[in-house]
Amino acid sequence: MEYIDFKKLIDALTAKPKETEWLEFKHNFHSKEEIGERISALSNSSYLCNMPFGYIVFGVDDKSHDVVGTNLYGKQIMVGNEELESWLSTRLNPRIDFEIIDDFNYEEKGSGMDKTIFYVELYQLPPVRFQLYESRTTATVFSYRKFADLDKSERVRACYQHACLKYVSNEKMNNQSFRTRLGIEDKNYPMASRIIKDTLEAKLIKEENAEGGNRHNYIPYWA
Repeated sequence: MEYIDFKKLIDALTAKPKETEWLEFKHNFHSKEEIGERISALSNSSYLCNMPFGYIVFGVDDKSHDVVGTNLYGKQIMVGNEELESWLSTRLNPRIDFEIIDDFNYEEKGSGMDKTIFYVELYQLPPVRFQLYESRTTATVFSYRKFADLDKSERVRACYQHACLKYVSNEKMNNQSFRTRLGIEDKNYPMASRIIKDTLEAKLIKEENAEGGNRHNYIPYWA
C-alpha cells in the first residue's frame, strides 16, 4: 500500500458523525469468520458508494468514536499455522483485495501499558511495577516467578492489573479468569478468592454482579 499518514486518516474517520456503509468501528477482535464477513460486506458497500476503500477500524468506540485502544494486532493472529491475512485472502469468494495494517505509532496514550500487561499475563510473569516521576513514568517487568514466590502486595497488584486489562478489553474479571492469569488450579479457587478479597479491601477493584447468576465479576475502582 502506498504511504498513508494513518494519524490523519484515523482522525478523519473518527470525525465522521456516525458509521457508514463503508466504515465500521470495533473495539476488539471477535472471530476470524466475522472479520471475513465484514470485509466482504464493506467491499460491496464501498463499491456501491463509489468509495476507493472500505475500513474496519479497531480500538474505536462505535458510538462515541473515542479511541479506546485494542489488544488486536492482526499480523500476530494465526489460524492454525497460517497468518490471518493469508487465511482470509484464500477463502474470500469472490477474491477481495484487502490489507491488515497494525500501525503502532498513532496509538491512544496509555495503550502501551495495556500491551505490556497483556504480554505479562500471557507469559504469567509477576505484575508490572509502575513508578511515577515528575516528568515520566517507568514500568519494570520482572522475570518469571512461581505464584508461591509472589508476596501479598504483588498478588494484589496482579489482581488489579488483571481487572484493568479485562475492563479495557470489554470483558470482566472473575475468579476463574484470575486463576488462569496466575496459573492457580481450579481446585485451589479459595486462594484466588483471598487475593480478590485483599484487592477489594485495598479499594483497587469493586464488585459487579453478573446478571442472573452467582458468579461475581470485578472491575477497576475507577470504572
